Amino acid sequence: MHVRLPGSSLLFIYLVPFVV
Repeated sequence: MHVRLPGSSLLFIYLVPFVV
């Protein structure tokens, strides 16, 4: 899922380590 938001990447990077 690719969003055109300037905060989507940051949110994903912050959620990735939480899920793993």
